[in-house]
Amino acid sequence: MAAVPIPNAFGNTIFCDDIRNEEGGKSTYVGIYHSVMYVPSPFPAVLPKFGMAISYIEKVGACSGPAKINIFFPGDAEDVPTLSFDVPIEKARSGPLPPLDPDFPRDEPIWRAYMPLLLSPFVLKQRGIIKVRALVGGDVIKLGALRVDHTPSDNSP
Repeated sequence: MAAVPIPNAFGNTIFCDDIRNEEGGKSTYVGIYHSVMYVPSPFPAVLPKFGMAISYIEKVGACSGPAKINIFFPGDAEDVPTLSFDVPIEKARSGPLPPLDPDFPRDEPIWRAYMPLLLSPFVLKQRGIIKVRALVGGDVIKLGALRVDHTPSDNSP
């Protein structure tokens, strides 16, 4: 069986209540959200903490120029993110080749950037979707999304 080729750039985001750094370079994610975050209070809702563990991955030599993370919260305009920052990938691109990753084909080494983000307090203006996107050379790479809604009532279907 042939392996599916990996895209030039991809990644994911883990949405959670807290991110804790442990000994040995490990992280603990507390209260992970899967596809929806239910908020029990009316909007705007204030959460004590909200975490996003963002991973950006690209094939070595496949991308050039800056990479930027854009995060859109419910109520944001489609083209104006609430948070925007550079991916720290330029330093990796100019350094030595990374060690080969056993999860990827040997002829496609990859760079990884891990960006934990913890917001405290975190205000949600309204229901909607939290979107994490990478902008690389004009391409938009979807890194994750989380729907935000009210907690369903006991008599809802």
